[in-house]
Amino acid sequence: MERPIAKGGLPAEAEVLAPFVEGAPEPARAAWLAWSRTWPQPKTVAPTLARWKLQVTPVRAGIERIWEAIEQRDDWNLLETWLGQIRGRA
Repeated sequence: MERPIAKGGLPAEAEVLAPFVEGAPEPARAAWLAWSRTWPQPKTVAPTLARWKLQVTPVRAGIERIWEAIEQRDDWNLLETWLGQIRGRA
């Protein structure tokens, strides 16, 4: 017999936790496990976040300047320069 989380707390192992979505039919366990395994594992999350973390947050004025060049003159050089800078190539 399954106990609700509210009454028994979280199980020691996540695999024991039955998936549940309010008002939806319960998915097959195999389908749930296949879907959950497509998500990144915790050990890969931190390096991915570090790789994509911007060192400088773009401000509105800079974004507008880049967008104006693209929109009005079809000039992508500012965007390409900025992308090069955040990728460490400039």
